[in-house]
Parts: sequence; C-alpha cells; structure tokens
Amino acid sequence: MMKFKTKKEMTLPQLIEWAWENSIKHKEFTGSRNGIVEFDFRGWVRTDLIEPDEFFEVEVEEEITEDTKIPTLIELFVSGYGQIIHTYYRTSIRETIGEVVKGVDALPKAFYILNDDMTMTLIWRNGELVK
Repeated sequence: MMKFKTKKEMTLPQLIEWAWENSIKHKEFTGSRNGIVEFDFRGWVRTDLIEPDEFFEVEVEEEITEDTKIPTLIELFVSGYGQIIHTYYRTSIRETIGEVVKGVDALPKAFYILNDDMTMTLIWRNGELVK
C-alpha cells in the first residue's frame, strides 16, 4: 500500500501517544503558543510551559486508500475535448470519481498528489491504486 506524508495538528496528549507509539527519539516540537515538548534519546518526554489549548504540528505518514482525504489532488481525465487536468482540495479519489461520473461523459485516467516541493506523485491509474 502506498503512503504519503501529511501534517497533522495534535494536542499534548495526542503528541505524546503518537511519539511513544512511533518510538520518536531526539526530537523537539514547538507548539502553537511556543510551548516545548522534547523527546530525549530514550524517548522520555520533557515539557516546558504548555498551555491547555496548545497544538503541535507533526508530519505523519498515512496509507492511501480511495477514501483518504488528500490535501491537493490532481486528476487527469480524457473527454471529447482531449486530456484535461483538474485540481481538488481536501478531497478523496472516491469523492472525485463520483463527481466526474455525475457531471461529465469522461473517465478519470490518473490521480496525483501535489507534494510540498511542487512535484507530483502518481497514486491511482486505470481504475486502481498504484502499488
């Protein structure tokens, strides 16, 4: 199954749980209100002045399914007008296919994720997810 990296906001308890489940070590996180959470070389946690409503941004890897909400999804489809590219935001492949099937006499050929560095990664083609 293909994976992609995405950024998630977490509360302090969510951050600690995620870090321990993923054996995070030697890493420091700064929160939305400048509180600091540090995981040392053993994975032990240290905190400094964390406010109750503080959030931490974490980059996580997620498996891609046709139901995964993709931050920026690029679709290539072919219609009577030729090849057309369409961009969707925060939507899934399944939602996009449903929209196309209802609206146009065209079938999607491929879907890509737009990466942070403006490159694209092929995730779906010819009716199925890329392995």
